[in-house]
Amino acid sequence: MKLEMSGARMAVLLVAGAAACGSGDDAPADAAGNMPNPGTPTTGEECFADLEAPVSGGFIEVQRFVADGGGLTLWRARRPGDRSAVGETFAYDLVRVWIDSADEDGTCVTDPSAMTYTFGHHNWAETWTVETAYALYTGRETFSVGPTESRWTDLLEAESSNGTVLSTVVLLDEGCESLPYDLNPCLARMRIDEAPEGWGQE
Repeated sequence: MKLEMSGARMAVLLVAGAAACGSGDDAPADAAGNMPNPGTPTTGEECFADLEAPVSGGFIEVQRFVADGGGLTLWRARRPGDRSAVGETFAYDLVRVWIDSADEDGTCVTDPSAMTYTFGHHNWAETWTVETAYALYTGRETFSVGPTESRWTDLLEAESSNGTVLSTVVLLDEGCESLPYDLNPCLARMRIDEAPEGWGQE
């Protein structure tokens, strides 16, 4: 799976959650009580390389964000889970997160126990968490419908192990795609994949 970066704008909030792989060895904790990330830094392409389209239907949606003003890149992947949902709402599960910043040097999170996902009606009020050795993050993706403009507001918050808020960041939409191509994912997002030749003609 080849993932390419792209550009555009929108926003995301993060605060809390689960486990990871990143950089750092036996360095001491910092003043906020955070431990450096173990393991080897990865690129987003490496972290997401083994994601494959579901064999028996469904899809995986990959969304990329960058911090407004730079300094942080985040990719998240989600797919419909087994929980019940009503109407046109997907009971998503978070399946992978990659964070790259001054504090998270290519951190790839794959452990399901390190991630949570809470979905809202129409998937317009999503909250998910991911925990690394550095911080507990919470992501909030909120879609607002207005008379003249409808938009996503995406925010990111990082919290240390002792509860100190390390940062709150507005993220911009860097592109969305799905495996396999499907019309349901990436709604109102900047799509960077295209329907394969012959798609929808069966």
